[in-house]
Amino acid sequence: MERSVSVVVVGIGGFGYSYLKGIFHNGDRCKINIAGVVEPYPENCACIAEIKNRNIPVFRSLQEFYSSSFADFAVIVSPIQFHSDQVCYALEMGSHVLCEKPISATVQDARKMMKARDKSGKNSRNRLSVVVQ
Repeated sequence: MERSVSVVVVGIGGFGYSYLKGIFHNGDRCKINIAGVVEPYPENCACIAEIKNRNIPVFRSLQEFYSSSFADFAVIVSPIQFHSDQVCYALEMGSHVLCEKPISATVQDARKMMKARDKSGKNSRNRLSVVVQ
């Protein structure tokens, strides 16, 4: 029996909801389980009622999520200035990462993320890696 892939979506107030809708519509077929969503102000998100109806845990920070949960894959769809720290932290916690574009606000942040990716072992030589969309 195939194991499902667990996903945490970071940033659901805007474009992150597009990722959630895709998982909602295809998650069973693709064996994707939403382990949680991270949003500092979930009460302001148009999709919060649907998330609650689906019993998806809501966390206000990535650190709060990883303190009690794990995800095979982290989808980072937060404001750009948070990408670098969140990507590096998710990699440190053992998750593969998909980060929306632009990947970072500065070249230095992008290099920091690449170093974290290489240190984690989750690079292009593995099945999954840091993916920039």
